[in-house]
Amino acid sequence: MSGIRVFLCILLAAPCAAGAAVAQTASPADTTAPADSLWQMEMDRVVVTASRAERSADDVSVPVSMIEREEIESQGAARLTDLLANQPGLTIGSDHGSGLQIRGLDADYTLILVDGEPIIGRSAGTLDLDRLTTGNIERVEIVRGPTSSLYGSDALAGVVNLITASPGEGLGGEVRSRYGTHGTVDLSARLEGTNGPWRGSVFVDRYRTGGYDLAPGTLSPTYPGYVDYTAQARGQYDASDRTTVSLKGRLAAQAQDYTVGISSSDASGEVPYTQTADRLDWNIAPEIEQQLGAGWTLTGTLYGAGYHTDQTLRHNQNGTVRSASTLDQYHGEAETVLRGTLGRRHLLTVGAGATVETIDADRKTGQRIGGFGFVQDEWSPTEALDVTGSVRLDGNSDYASRLTPKLSVRYAFFDRLSVRGSVGSGYKAPAFRQLYLDFTNPQAGYSVLGVTEVEEGLQ
Repeated sequence: MSGIRVFLCILLAAPCAAGAAVAQTASPADTTAPADSLWQMEMDRVVVTASRAERSADDVSVPVSMIEREEIESQGAARLTDLLANQPGLTIGSDHGSGLQIRGLDADYTLILVDGEPIIGRSAGTLDLDRLTTGNIERVEIVRGPTSSLYGSDALAGVVNLITASPGEGLGGEVRSRYGTHGTVDLSARLEGTNGPWRGSVFVDRYRTGGYDLAPGTLSPTYPGYVDYTAQARGQYDASDRTTVSLKGRLAAQAQDYTVGISSSDASGEVPYTQTADRLDWNIAPEIEQQLGAGWTLTGTLYGAGYHTDQTLRHNQNGTVRSASTLDQYHGEAETVLRGTLGRRHLLTVGAGATVETIDADRKTGQRIGGFGFVQDEWSPTEALDVTGSVRLDGNSDYASRLTPKLSVRYAFFDRLSVRGSVGSGYKAPAFRQLYLDFTNPQAGYSVLGVTEVEEGLQ
């Protein structure tokens, strides 16, 4: 089941500069473009999520906001939930975790990225923001409105991209600790260094909270405590003046162990059970970037991600297992992007790739294979006007192909006043549970079947 949304937004932004120039693909200081090209300038604040290329934050033609590292530290937010809860226009919902809602759409319509790659592991459509630490985030970019023309499904409401810190010059590091109510302790450490053409960094974090209980008379806590571990690493090697090889990886684990009360059949009160829940998710992304000359760059990226959960409910006295469930999900993606200038006023981005997704759980098992291609042209006919057009085609083994276009415009009336408008369409691909769920409750006498399981289930 997929839906179509049409988005029209006009945003008056006071702190917008009138310049319509954007950065060269390789770097803001790249001099391969013509000397009088509008694509060449030095920039202080850049964003990459809005157009998948480095652009000045003031010159992008879609509504985008940023949370800088200084603001993250001043808020004292240890998890992404705490950070985004204070942002205007964003709503944190509580349904199978803390999910993010943008423009009134549910959490499964918002795409969450880390360094431009998707985080997997949604429960009932919600990606729990408490899974993500802010300790290694350099900035957060938030794009509001449908962005399916660049990112495909799940980007109908918007995109949130967590940009992690790049390795600095020389050798350095830091250790941080943070303490809060309900037994909350956050410890993190970061080490980074540079040696000739090599540079890299390692970040580790341990976050623990004891939870809280607003009803002491019951056995089950209102919010159970947990311990969460995160490790991130990234490395870069400049093989030549034109070739750069990089590798990014992330590993996160969470463990919960708490007592719950279940009403007994003989009305004698609550029976104590122990609920254990373990979660493990990881991702890795090798990438190679090749400067082709004349302002053109070719980038190839491989991305792999995995998500595993294991939950058990066990009787405290006799050890009887009342319920147990496991889930394994994997996502693989290969993508190639070609980007460069056409003349003095066009920045062209062309990309294509393929994806493979699998899920294996007690109630659903399935696999889907897909491919995609997209084209984007950023045109600056004058210094006051930016026009961006993009279109993406997605094909998938589980649902029909989908074409998603978008057009956005920015016009600067004065140095400190500009107007932005955009129109586009997006789509929401059916989730695995909507296709492959196969669950029967014999006591209550009902079954819940996904679309692909209905015929066999009815028989």
